[in-house]
Amino acid sequence: MLFINKTKSVFMAFKKSIKSFLQNIWDLFRQWFHVADQYIKDNIHVAVTITENVKKFIDNPVGDFLLTVIDDHIPGNVSEKVKEILPKVLLTLGIISDCKDLDQEETLKCIADHLRVASDDIKNVVYHSLAVTLAKELSDGQISFGDAIALVEWYYRNHTKK
Repeated sequence: MLFINKTKSVFMAFKKSIKSFLQNIWDLFRQWFHVADQYIKDNIHVAVTITENVKKFIDNPVGDFLLTVIDDHIPGNVSEKVKEILPKVLLTLGIISDCKDLDQEETLKCIADHLRVASDDIKNVVYHSLAVTLAKELSDGQISFGDAIALVEWYYRNHTKK
């Protein structure tokens, strides 16, 4: 009987420690997913929103490119960063070489003019590359290019296409 009671108490202690261990792992996953979720909200959302705004501007070029593309839904600190990197990102896509020696606003207008007359397949490639590259650049090195592709694809499927 003593052996059974001792075994039972060891088993109960083991069960309690396993439960505590699994709870700690679960808390760690929840914390990681919360951080990842916040990252997606902050960066992937901005990259996709900017890309969608570029599409709208290409389809209806009214007003200033940067003011139209970077709307009020983009937080101030991020919008400044986007204003700085967007022309560079569009030029690094390498689709339009004759726009590179212009000033910022003229570069953006030149790119918009070239995209406006491009085929839909070319536009889709540019928009996809733009969203992925913006997501990577906005992450400040926190994600790889491959991760940016996966996150942008996931975001489009789950948030934009609904």
